[in-house]
Amino acid sequence: MNTDTQTAYRSLATHFYTTRFPEIPVSALDELDEFRIIGALLRAAPEYRPDYFRRLRNALVLDQKLRGHFWIAQEVNRTRNPVTVLGLPRKRKQARRQRISDDDFASWVRALLAKGLGVEAGALMLISMTGARPCELSFKY
Repeated sequence: MNTDTQTAYRSLATHFYTTRFPEIPVSALDELDEFRIIGALLRAAPEYRPDYFRRLRNALVLDQKLRGHFWIAQEVNRTRNPVTVLGLPRKRKQARRQRISDDDFASWVRALLAKGLGVEAGALMLISMTGARPCELSFKY
């Protein structure tokens, strides 16, 4: 597994432990048993989208393996999302704004120009006119 993925999973698992078990200090997390972890994961399932639930479960499995609790990791890995298994309503994906209004765009460009950021304002105008993605622009200073 990639080290960046491992780091992200450890961070995700630590955040889960601190939010779901606030009464347990971080130093005592090794004392958690599989019933408490799985119970907290199942109670949290309706709050998460299925993709995030799977990512969180994988993070908890990795964290338990790295702590040396292979039995707990195996039991957590067997846990299925009750939202998908029981056909409960899934949490919707957040609506993301696809475009901004012309007035907002104009005020954004004016603000950049007022700050002396002409290159950035030009890049925004180029993106809006051509439909290019920001990653396709190449700035060389």
